[in-house]
Formats: sequence, C-alpha cells, structure tokens
Amino acid sequence: MIVAAAGPPLNLGQANVLALLGPLLFAPTPVRLRPAGSLRSLALMTIAAVLIGIVVGIAIGGAGLVFVEMTCPTPDARITPGCPGLWNEEQRDGLKRIVDFVHGNSDAKIAIQLGHAGAKGSTRVPWEGEDLPLEVGNWPLISASPQQYIDGVSDWSRAMTRDDMDRVRDDFVRSTRYAVEAGFDWLELPDWENSVLAYLRKGKRPGDEVVVAFNFPPCLREDYRIGVPHGGGYRELFNSDAALYGGSNAGNGGYLESIPEHHAGRPFHLKLTLPPLATLILKPQHGG
Repeated sequence: MIVAAAGPPLNLGQANVLALLGPLLFAPTPVRLRPAGSLRSLALMTIAAVLIGIVVGIAIGGAGLVFVEMTCPTPDARITPGCPGLWNEEQRDGLKRIVDFVHGNSDAKIAIQLGHAGAKGSTRVPWEGEDLPLEVGNWPLISASPQQYIDGVSDWSRAMTRDDMDRVRDDFVRSTRYAVEAGFDWLELPDWENSVLAYLRKGKRPGDEVVVAFNFPPCLREDYRIGVPHGGGYRELFNSDAALYGGSNAGNGGYLESIPEHHAGRPFHLKLTLPPLATLILKPQHGG
C-alpha cells in the first residue's frame, strides 16, 4: 500500500519544482495520487464473482490505482498454484468483468502486472510454507541459467533453450493482448534484472496517454526498448535528470520517433536513453 497526500494539481509544463505528493496534470488529464491498492494471489483459474466486490471495494474506498500483481501467461510461469493467470479467453473475460466494474463504479485506474516465476516457481502458497517446493504436483522450472531460488531447498531450474525463449515471448504477447482486450488502464512488464519499471498511463479520452519509465539504479541506460501502441513522434514532457532539477541532463533531447517494430506485445517501440536514478514521461504527438 502506497499512501500519498492530496494537493493542488501540478502542470509539468510550467513547474520548476515537483510537488511529489500532489496530483499531477498531464495535458488536461489529472492523475490523482491517492492510496494505491494492490491485490495479490487471486487464484484465478476462473474469476469468482466475489472478487469483483473485493477489487471494487478497494477502488471505491479511495484508491487512485488498483494493481493486480504478478499475473502469469502460462500455468508453468506461476510461483504457486494460487497465482493469477491470463492464458485463455475465460480468464480474460473474468478479468474484464472486474475492469468494467471498477470503471463503472469509481474513477480509479486498474493495472495488471504480467510476470514469469523463473526459478522461483512450483512452490506452496504462503500459508502452507512460503517459498517451499510443492509436495506434489510440481512442474519443471526454467530460467536464464540453472539455479536454485533458495540454496539447498528449492528445486533446480534448467537453462532456457532458444525454443523456450520463443515460447515465453509468444506467451507474453498473447497475455498482453488479452489484458488489452480486458480493458486494463496500465500494463506493466517488470524488468527486475535492470531495475526498470515502465508503463502506459491512460487518460479519460481515447488516445490521451503517456509513457512513464523509471530507471532506479545509478547508471545510464542507452537504447532501452519500450513497446508503445502508436507510431510517430513522442515528446519528452518530463525528465527528472534535467539540469533544471539539478541532474546530469542526460535524456532524449525532448523528442524521439517510435520504431515500427513489435516489442512486448506492442506494434511500435521507443529506443530510449534512461538517465540514472530518473523518471521519464513521454506523450505521443497524435494526442496533442
């Protein structure tokens, strides 16, 4: 749970100092920073109707963002048997009921995180022994190299083959499309190895959206690819590493063109320079 205080709207195009805990205004779209509710372990092989009440309750209770965590693109990508999944149309339709309910009963946004357990998978639900291997019903584990998540305790994973990599990529593309069809406002594909978080922030009007990227380590990342839904130019609305804020002034020069090649389930991608310890906000130019 992240708690943020309220304050006057802040226009990023005019501000010299960021009011970090105040609502932000991207063009005409206010982003209200209120408590953000996070829902884990939905056990959603099929969405139960009672979960709609739980999620909507979080949204109506004042959350600005409801985040469905670590949803897996295949059964063998789960950490535990209780992890959410999005690998078939039945799950997509169940999630769409939740998304529609949130949108119909609150002004909160709803996000979904897609992820793969890697070597951490095939373990028990927390209340039966967190991070311990399943006693029965285990599934094979894959990761970039053979490893044990917990030395001497976890099952060993095997190194991924080229075929494994292609399959996992295709699985994520399918789940991304399902998430878009379900109507989620944000889709997050975590890059924990690089400590980078990027997502698409939608406004109330069609096409009114921004791309947000956080680079948490103190290192510069060049040619970092982020999938985006639209072609054309993207204006860099905000760069926390700009000289204006006392930063090193690394960035993308205020503007860059998208590349018409698929990436992370999107038809286009941006090749960004991510400054160290920085946040970037970019807006497609078709929306003004």
